[in-house]
Amino acid sequence: MRNLMRASWFLAAMGAAFLVAAPALAHDDWLVQDAQVGEIPRLFREPGWPNVGIAVALLLIVISLIIIDRRRKRGAPLMIVTELSMWMPTVVGAAAAYAMIDAALGRTLFSPDLFVPDGTVGTWAIGFEIGAAVLIATGLFARFGAIVMLALYVFAAAWNKGAALESLVIPGLASFLIVWGRGRLSLGSVFGRIFYAMDSEHARPFATTVLRVFVGATLVALAVTKLVRPDLGLRVLDVFPDANPYRLVSAVLPFVTREWYLFLFAMLEGTLGLLIAAGAFIRPLALVAFLCFLASPLMFGSNELVFHLPLLAAFVALFVLGRDKTD
Repeated sequence: MRNLMRASWFLAAMGAAFLVAAPALAHDDWLVQDAQVGEIPRLFREPGWPNVGIAVALLLIVISLIIIDRRRKRGAPLMIVTELSMWMPTVVGAAAAYAMIDAALGRTLFSPDLFVPDGTVGTWAIGFEIGAAVLIATGLFARFGAIVMLALYVFAAAWNKGAALESLVIPGLASFLIVWGRGRLSLGSVFGRIFYAMDSEHARPFATTVLRVFVGATLVALAVTKLVRPDLGLRVLDVFPDANPYRLVSAVLPFVTREWYLFLFAMLEGTLGLLIAAGAFIRPLALVAFLCFLASPLMFGSNELVFHLPLLAAFVALFVLGRDKTD
């Protein structure tokens, strides 16, 4: 068991290093146009022993790490973690509100690829998005704003269909805010006793679990998108040659082709998503994911930071809160 754990940690560290080298591919369709399908490499079209073998091996690693995590002893949470936990609704709420306002200015919901219909319906949706963002940002009736946020995601999913799967973190954040509220530095904490009273502490672990599952599902959806549309990833490498992470990988591993680079990245991203959804080693994996997604704005500018704020806030919350109170 000890050797298995060491091997799993070694492979996880290698995977983390590979992920850090590829932050540019977090959302391929944000960076290039995806209307026209390009050439799909054979590696992604035809199953064979190399690609299927890697997928099976990573799945076995996921299962092994989940089993190891379930059996390991957990100590009491650090004092600093306990102190920071009450600030997580504030972090999540601020990030969600800012991203919603920025998306509304571009007439989209939550992210650049979730469009609204033209005309009155779309205008009302954008208005509700701004209103929900204001309620969440100020913390006044923030739970109601989170409910509107959740309803808007359902609307965005119905209109944009498959594109909404890459933003599954949004319903996770909304559910988290509905239960936790907006936390500290909010008007609700001042006027809450006047307007309403809601004791939701017993439901907070469940809300954290929902957030964790939706964050993991987001990463899995992003991985599936890369496997289904590898042409987008290849186009990103062509359009941004100066910020090309493949150049770093090929310098160290010259035998790795661009197609294999995209395939391995998608596999590792999916592995990370499955482990986070399962709550295995949640704090170190949340930290790895945070660093990976934080690296993208360093390559592509501040807009990427705004687009990734919901996920970054979710990773921070999961890092602080862990899987449960004793993680």
